[in-house]
Amino acid sequence: MKCFIFLSVILVILFQKGQSCLKRRSTDDVCECSDFLNLALFPLTRNDTLFTEGAGCDRNATCGSHYFTYLRSGFNISEITPPSDLSNSNRNAFLQTVPSQEGWEAPTGPPVNLFSFFGIICENSKWYATKYPLGISYNTIDSQSKEFGLGGEFDGKKSEID
Repeated sequence: MKCFIFLSVILVILFQKGQSCLKRRSTDDVCECSDFLNLALFPLTRNDTLFTEGAGCDRNATCGSHYFTYLRSGFNISEITPPSDLSNSNRNAFLQTVPSQEGWEAPTGPPVNLFSFFGIICENSKWYATKYPLGISYNTIDSQSKEFGLGGEFDGKKSEID
């Protein structure tokens, strides 16, 4: 009987150390954030995105760079101070994958991994962008689209993705 218990303990230890289906799942393997693709504004976007999940919150969401390939945040859920000419009716911050001057008519550009491009992290069950390679686009009081923070001056500041 003692030999059986001893062998059982040894087997359990070996299964936990190895790559087996009996291995306990570590809490580090589970991401507390929601499905990233649920943030897509258009259902069509889900089909146009190459999406893979790794351990924890390690993700890869790759799609073609285009005027309509962007992340949306709000200045009320960001560490970035809003510009003084920000519209009162539309307080969104848009993180573009291409310069906004290209417009929506421009052809789709090369693939971009949104997670590495925008430095996306999961914190407190929410997705945040931490890199702003093309700055932030926003709507002004005069209903014009404008950019600021070009050149990565906001890199390191968190903006919740909504």
